[in-house]
Amino acid sequence: MEIEFGHIREYNVERGFGFVSCTFKNTYQRQKKGVWFHIRSIKHDYPELAKELDSGSSVDINFWYEIDNSDREKVRKIWLKTQDIPQHEQNDLVAYIENIWVDIDSSVPQWLDEITLALVGSVRKNEFEQQRNEKIRQKKEAEEEDRVRKQSQTEKIKAQKQLQLEDRLKRNEEIEHVYIGLPEHLVNCVFWVKREARTNILSHEPGGSDVVVEYYNRRARGYDWIKKPSVYIGTFFSGEILSVYARTYNDEEYSTAVFEEVWNAETSSEEMLFEALKKFDRPDKKRDILSILEEDEDDFLESSYNSDEVWTSWYNEEESQWYFGECPECNIPDRDRD
Repeated sequence: MEIEFGHIREYNVERGFGFVSCTFKNTYQRQKKGVWFHIRSIKHDYPELAKELDSGSSVDINFWYEIDNSDREKVRKIWLKTQDIPQHEQNDLVAYIENIWVDIDSSVPQWLDEITLALVGSVRKNEFEQQRNEKIRQKKEAEEEDRVRKQSQTEKIKAQKQLQLEDRLKRNEEIEHVYIGLPEHLVNCVFWVKREARTNILSHEPGGSDVVVEYYNRRARGYDWIKKPSVYIGTFFSGEILSVYARTYNDEEYSTAVFEEVWNAETSSEEMLFEALKKFDRPDKKRDILSILEEDEDDFLESSYNSDEVWTSWYNEEESQWYFGECPECNIPDRDRD
């Protein structure tokens, strides 16, 4: 047994039949035409309504009705008043309507107010509305609490990350450099660029590669924890470089990692240097929620690395040469000179 509510869409006075709309189970076929009814299903219980239809007036006529699905969909019985519907059917309809009111994740259909008033009256309808509004309020409060909780967790993780970074810097700022594999004449003249002067957070993350660049004046500059040497060295490579040494390592084998010569000006071309350094590049890592704290290495090399902010530079009049370092005695050529 299927109960529906609708209004008369059309009625053929001469042939005594018409079509009535559907409210609840409004399938495509019902939307297109409606449910078929014959005047015989109305005359017995509501003769006045039958006369009104036969007179040609069918405007604003609506009623409850039962659908007969035994042959084709058609109206079996109608009720002009809600209280005329069998009680167990009324109870099912009320439960159906109530479920719609409390389902705050779905939109309210246009017919809900009218049908609710017809079924349960204005007092019960107001109760349904209040119940729905309260559930909406509770949902908004829960969503706000969840947003605040997630924001707090994110800030806590950021703070922990910052503390870890600061602790890592303290523990590693005086790290002992080892020179296994370097020529003896370079061991005591490598000037290591200070890590705390770097703005890229990846430069403060242990691991990666060390690169030592030797110049023709037999001075050498060292760069540790470089994640992409093949890109990094290209930012200051010049014709004054004699040779390049590199090594890669992890935290456990830092003191035993061996340098190897990857380029020599006398035997290699510049292209060979960058190709040889690729094997020392660290594979890209998937970024987590704190990726906003990290910068891309390429962006860092293009914009953040400025020798004027890191080292003191000066010009040697006798040698007609720019130098940099913590003191003039370091005699290390400035990589940023024109």
